[in-house]
Amino acid sequence: MGHEEKLVGRNNMIPFKQGDVDCSEEVETLVTMFRGKQHRPWRNKVRKKAAKEAKRKLREENGNERTISSSDVQIMKKKRKSRVKRINCNGSTKSGAMNRQETSGREGIDSSLFRYINEQLYTMSGAKAMELFRKDPQAFKLYHKGYQKQANKWPFNPVRIIIQWIKSLKHNGLVIADLGCGNATIADALSHIATVYSFDLVAANDRVMACDMSM
Repeated sequence: MGHEEKLVGRNNMIPFKQGDVDCSEEVETLVTMFRGKQHRPWRNKVRKKAAKEAKRKLREENGNERTISSSDVQIMKKKRKSRVKRINCNGSTKSGAMNRQETSGREGIDSSLFRYINEQLYTMSGAKAMELFRKDPQAFKLYHKGYQKQANKWPFNPVRIIIQWIKSLKHNGLVIADLGCGNATIADALSHIATVYSFDLVAANDRVMACDMSM
């Protein structure tokens, strides 16, 4: 048994003599090397499966991105519409506020003119007052407009009280002279039970006779 034997590990050949050399370590090393270089078919399947799974997830993510993008577009459109509505509402609100301010300003001017004209009437004669209103009929309208607004604020309107008192008399054929009648409110309320003559510096309507009541 002295002949040489050879152990082949692929291309590697290690000569040894049986019984003379302990080659267990070399054999174990070669076996390990051989096993490490063996192909493992199941690994390829696992890798392919993992690659497919990765591609599938990537497609899903791309699809979600597209969906999110479209939803974002819808949200932006809604926001834009709501912004336009807010702008329109704000514009209408601003115009409404301006109209209220203008109305309030006009009312303030009318009130000031009423007070001014009223003070003038207290300090001038009837003839001068009549001349004033004949020259400026608009001043008479402003005066009575202001008077009516003031009367609406009173807790009791004396004209209404007079009308109720006359109705309570229950006399037929009454003749009433209303001096400084304004819009002839008494004539409107009592013409069916009495004869009412309405006088003022300017005739505000057909029921009123313009005259100088101081004469």
